[in-house]
Amino acid sequence: VGPAILTKALYPRLRAKADEPPGKVVAIGAGVGSVGTNKAGGWYSYRVSKTALNALMRNIAIEGKKSKVLAYTLYPQMVDTALAKPYLKGNPYPDLRTPEETAEKMLDLIDGFGVEDTGRFVNIW
Repeated sequence: VGPAILTKALYPRLRAKADEPPGKVVAIGAGVGSVGTNKAGGWYSYRVSKTALNALMRNIAIEGKKSKVLAYTLYPQMVDTALAKPYLKGNPYPDLRTPEETAEKMLDLIDGFGVEDTGRFVNIW
Protein backbone atom coordinates (compact mmCIF):
# COMPACT_ATOMS: atom_id res chain seq x y z
CA VAL A 1 0.00 0.00 0.00
CA GLY A 2 2.90 2.36 0.77
CA PRO A 3 4.23 2.56 -2.81
CA ALA A 4 0.72 3.25 -4.13
CA ILE A 5 0.10 6.06 -1.63
CA LEU A 6 3.51 7.63 -2.26
CA THR A 7 3.10 7.46 -6.05
CA LYS A 8 -0.37 8.99 -5.81
CA ALA A 9 0.99 11.85 -3.70
CA LEU A 10 3.92 12.52 -6.05
CA TYR A 11 2.05 11.93 -9.31
CA PRO A 12 1.33 15.60 -10.07
CA ARG A 13 5.08 16.30 -9.91
CA LEU A 14 5.96 13.24 -12.01
CA ARG A 15 3.78 14.26 -14.95
CA ALA A 16 5.85 15.63 -17.77
CA LYS A 17 4.95 18.25 -20.33
CA ALA A 18 5.51 17.50 -24.02
CA ASP A 19 8.95 19.15 -24.04
CA GLU A 20 10.14 17.50 -20.79
CA PRO A 21 11.65 14.08 -20.16
CA PRO A 22 9.20 11.57 -18.64
CA GLY A 23 8.85 11.10 -14.91
CA LYS A 24 9.96 7.71 -13.59
CA VAL A 25 8.60 5.55 -10.78
CA VAL A 26 10.98 2.78 -9.72
CA ALA A 27 10.30 -0.06 -7.29
CA ILE A 28 12.55 -2.76 -5.88
CA GLY A 29 11.03 -6.12 -6.68
CA ALA A 30 11.85 -9.71 -5.77
CA GLY A 31 11.68 -12.97 -7.64
CA VAL A 32 9.41 -14.42 -4.95
CA GLY A 33 6.71 -12.03 -6.18
CA SER A 34 6.29 -14.05 -9.37
CA VAL A 35 3.15 -16.14 -9.45
CA GLY A 36 4.36 -18.20 -12.40
CA THR A 37 7.68 -19.27 -10.90
CA ASN A 38 6.51 -19.98 -7.34
CA LYS A 39 7.52 -23.56 -6.70
CA ALA A 40 8.32 -23.35 -2.98
CA GLY A 41 5.35 -21.60 -1.36
CA GLY A 42 5.87 -20.02 2.04
CA TRP A 43 6.94 -16.47 2.88
CA TYR A 44 3.29 -15.45 2.62
CA SER A 45 3.43 -11.81 3.69
CA TYR A 46 6.62 -10.99 1.77
CA ARG A 47 5.61 -12.95 -1.33
CA VAL A 48 2.10 -11.44 -1.48
CA SER A 49 3.40 -7.90 -0.93
CA LYS A 50 5.92 -8.27 -3.78
CA THR A 51 3.24 -9.75 -6.06
CA ALA A 52 1.01 -6.76 -5.31
CA LEU A 53 3.93 -4.42 -6.00
CA ASN A 54 4.42 -6.05 -9.43
CA ALA A 55 0.74 -5.49 -10.26
CA LEU A 56 0.87 -1.89 -9.03
CA MET A 57 3.90 -1.06 -11.14
CA ARG A 58 2.32 -2.62 -14.22
CA ASN A 59 -0.81 -0.50 -13.69
CA ILE A 60 1.27 2.66 -13.24
CA ALA A 61 3.08 1.86 -16.49
CA ILE A 62 -0.17 1.41 -18.41
CA GLU A 63 -1.94 4.47 -17.03
CA GLY A 64 1.21 6.61 -16.89
CA LYS A 65 1.67 6.60 -20.66
CA LYS A 66 -1.04 9.28 -20.88
CA SER A 67 0.95 11.59 -18.58
CA LYS A 68 4.53 10.66 -19.54
CA VAL A 69 5.04 8.77 -16.27
CA LEU A 70 7.06 5.59 -16.69
CA ALA A 71 7.31 2.69 -14.22
CA TYR A 72 9.95 0.02 -13.73
CA THR A 73 10.53 -2.74 -11.19
CA LEU A 74 14.17 -3.59 -10.55
CA TYR A 75 15.19 -6.94 -9.10
CA PRO A 76 18.68 -6.89 -7.55
CA GLN A 77 18.70 -10.54 -6.43
CA MET A 78 20.28 -11.03 -3.00
CA VAL A 79 22.40 -8.09 -1.81
CA ASP A 80 25.14 -8.42 0.83
CA THR A 81 23.41 -6.73 3.77
CA ALA A 82 22.62 -7.63 7.37
CA LEU A 83 19.06 -8.39 6.27
CA ALA A 84 20.32 -11.07 3.86
CA LYS A 85 22.66 -12.82 6.33
CA PRO A 86 20.09 -15.36 7.63
CA TYR A 87 19.27 -16.42 4.06
CA LEU A 88 22.78 -16.82 2.64
CA LYS A 89 22.70 -20.60 2.95
CA GLY A 90 19.83 -20.78 0.47
CA ASN A 91 21.15 -18.09 -1.88
CA PRO A 92 20.73 -19.46 -5.42
CA TYR A 93 22.80 -16.71 -7.06
CA PRO A 94 26.49 -17.11 -7.91
CA ASP A 95 27.49 -13.59 -6.83
CA LEU A 96 26.50 -11.62 -3.77
CA ARG A 97 26.73 -7.91 -4.67
CA THR A 98 27.46 -5.02 -2.34
CA PRO A 99 24.82 -2.34 -1.74
CA GLU A 100 27.04 0.21 -3.49
CA GLU A 101 27.52 -1.99 -6.54
CA THR A 102 23.79 -2.67 -6.66
CA ALA A 103 22.83 1.00 -6.36
CA GLU A 104 25.28 2.02 -9.08
CA LYS A 105 23.88 -0.61 -11.46
CA MET A 106 20.30 0.47 -10.71
CA LEU A 107 21.05 4.15 -11.35
CA ASP A 108 22.69 3.30 -14.68
CA LEU A 109 19.63 1.29 -15.72
CA ILE A 110 17.16 3.96 -14.60
CA ASP A 111 19.04 6.62 -16.56
CA GLY A 112 18.97 4.47 -19.68
CA PHE A 113 15.35 3.35 -19.53
CA GLY A 114 12.86 4.97 -21.86
CA VAL A 115 9.22 4.71 -22.89
CA GLU A 116 9.77 1.31 -24.52
CA ASP A 117 10.86 -0.12 -21.14
CA THR A 118 7.92 1.03 -19.03
CA GLY A 119 6.19 -1.79 -17.18
CA ARG A 120 9.23 -4.06 -17.18
CA PHE A 121 10.38 -6.26 -14.31
CA VAL A 122 14.16 -6.25 -14.72
CA ASN A 123 16.69 -8.59 -13.15
CA ILE A 124 19.51 -6.05 -12.96
CA TRP A 125 22.29 -8.61 -13.44
